Amino acid sequence: MRRRPALAVLPIAAALALGACGTDTPEQNSAQACEAAEELATALDDLEATLTQDATIDEIRAARDAADAAQERLDEAAADVARDRADTLDDAWDRLDDAVDDVAGDATLAEALDSLRDEAAQVRAARQELVDELTC
Repeated sequence: MRRRPALAVLPIAAALALGACGTDTPEQNSAQACEAAEELATALDDLEATLTQDATIDEIRAARDAADAAQERLDEAAADVARDRADTLDDAWDRLDDAVDDVAGDATLAEALDSLRDEAAQVRAARQELVDELTC
C-alpha cells in the first residue's frame, strides 16, 4: 500500500520538471529582447536609407517588410519584458506601416517622404525607450 502514494507523486513531479524546461529566465528574456532590438535598429537604418527621392514605393515596401519581420521578433522577445514599452513600439510601428501603405505611388512619394521619416523616427524613439527599459 505504500507504493500508491509514491506512484501518485511521480506524475506531479514529471509535470513540474517538464514545465520548468521551457521557461527562460528574466535575464535570458532581456538578452533576447536586446538582440532583437539591435536587429530592428539595423532594419530601421535600412528603411530610412531608402527614404530618398530616388526610391520607388516597391523599394520602400521591401525595406518596410524587412523591418516588419525584425519588429515582430522584438515584439515576441519583449512579451515578458517591458510590456508597456512594447505596446508603445507596436503603436508607432502600426502608424509607420499604415503611412507606407497609404502612399499611392511614385507620384506622391516625394510628398510623403517627410511624413514617413517622422513615423520612422517615432518607431526609433519607441525602440530606444524599450531598450532603455531593458538596460541593453
